Amino acid sequence: MVGGKLVPTRVARIRRPVAALTNHILSHLPAPERTALLKDAEYVVLPAGETVARAGELVSTAFFPETGLISSISEMATGHHCAVTVVGEDGVLGLEPLFNVTHHPFRLVSLLRSAGYRLPTERLLEAFDQSVSMRVFTLEHVGHLLTEIATLAACSRVHSHRHRLARWLLVMSDKAQQSSLPITHDVLADLVGGPRHAVTIGLNHLKKWGAVAHVRGRIDILNRGVLVANACECYGRSIR
Repeated sequence: MVGGKLVPTRVARIRRPVAALTNHILSHLPAPERTALLKDAEYVVLPAGETVARAGELVSTAFFPETGLISSISEMATGHHCAVTVVGEDGVLGLEPLFNVTHHPFRLVSLLRSAGYRLPTERLLEAFDQSVSMRVFTLEHVGHLLTEIATLAACSRVHSHRHRLARWLLVMSDKAQQSSLPITHDVLADLVGGPRHAVTIGLNHLKKWGAVAHVRGRIDILNRGVLVANACECYGRSIR
């Protein structure tokens, strides 16, 4: 991160054809509006574990993921960490300036290897102002995020670590469109909002019941039905 600007390990100019777009917002924009939005964009690849932005840094770019997952992590003075949101191809990061918020409120971390389109904040603001479609699909995404955040607040207060773990595995699988998740216990602890050993115990139970298999640095979902049965009711509210 340099001067509030995302600096990925690998950067490539746009080479993908429009037909290859998987991001929900970009793929639903009329072609002329999408072309204008991506005029100054770069296609960037972020390795898993990359810190995209730190809390308090200036928001200077927006990022539309095509693959992978980016999480917003709240870091407490006590040293505790907890995920607030996770965004994949369903949405966009860097929306704060739309609401007159100029700095990142949370740390942004690439949970999985992620790729997508990065563009200047000014271009995002211009598109939001000029395009009805951009406003509709962006605000739809914001509405879903607000629901997820409100649900997570109640979930973290009431449900067990195991139930929350099952829910997060399902949400990650849904948003990343993959059943094999290259993710560590430490990252899962940040998502669940609990200690690492609670994640390990929860995974061992889920493995025993045939829901998942896990080796160091990777979790494979083997039986979604069993995983859904072990997830809290909040999972149903997060399904679009």
